[in-house]
Amino acid sequence: MVVQSSTVGKFGKTAAAVAVPLRLYGQGSAVVRYVLEAFDTFCSRYFVALTVAYIVVKTTHYVLFPNFP
Repeated sequence: MVVQSSTVGKFGKTAAAVAVPLRLYGQGSAVVRYVLEAFDTFCSRYFVALTVAYIVVKTTHYVLFPNFP
């Protein structure tokens, strides 16, 4: 194998060896990103909904029942 002993062949083997862990890292980080974005979206939506509901309840409480503890 004449190509394997040349500088380009050696670089190709090194690049192929480095590409495998980089590909695994890329795929793993994509999965982690997807999970974290789904969690963030879920939490953000319900946090906003609960905050708005809390403000509505407290405003209603203070407007309609100002003397009720």
